[in-house]
Amino acid sequence: MELALDFTRGKRMKPFDEAILGCVLADAELHASTVPKCFCNLNRRDFAPTIGNNLQRAYDDAGLIYLDHFGIP
Repeated sequence: MELALDFTRGKRMKPFDEAILGCVLADAELHASTVPKCFCNLNRRDFAPTIGNNLQRAYDDAGLIYLDHFGIP
């Protein structure tokens, strides 16, 4: 939760979204490796990186690749 709270101060995310984001970022940090990890979010845009929310930097720092779709070629 500390990761999410540090990141979301002033961002006005919903508490439930903060909890999800905190879990995703903490899990990525706990299982850090050289293999990129993906975070796929199909239903909501709350976690999509935009210019104003700085989520891309948080994902990059955690070694996550954000996907807004999941498709198998």
